Amino acid sequence: MINGDKVAAAEGLFGLPSYTIPKSRPNLGGGTAVSTTNVDEHYSTYSYDAATGTYTKKEEGHLYSDASLSQPLHIEMLMVIHTREWLLDVGDGHGAHIHDFELDTNGRLDVFYKGQQYGGTWASTDSHGPLVFQLDSGQPVTLPPGLVWIDVTR
Repeated sequence: MINGDKVAAAEGLFGLPSYTIPKSRPNLGGGTAVSTTNVDEHYSTYSYDAATGTYTKKEEGHLYSDASLSQPLHIEMLMVIHTREWLLDVGDGHGAHIHDFELDTNGRLDVFYKGQQYGGTWASTDSHGPLVFQLDSGQPVTLPPGLVWIDVTR
């Protein structure tokens, strides 16, 4: 499991600079109402719950939950990053090959927030820095303080 201590150790071991991603609730415009979306490549379905203002995630019909709370995940923002993907000739220990995703460039982005879908782009500032997100209108996308789920796909 990844935790803060392991991230700090990796930063020190590989000389990765630390950075802070500022969080503030975005005020996005120009979206299209979407209550459910699928990411077929990962067998995932995300459903918007207007009462909580968040999304739940099911994978192959199984509802994802927060293990420490024993409650469904409450995803405040879903980002679907589209990029080039290929299989490495390395196994994951369970007989499947590892997927590698090109995240050092840029590509299309779908943002789902407060029951709305927005099109945009993502870009890498460098191979060790945070990704930058913006809508097709040019508006930057800030990340809300709640749970942001990023699904990387083709």
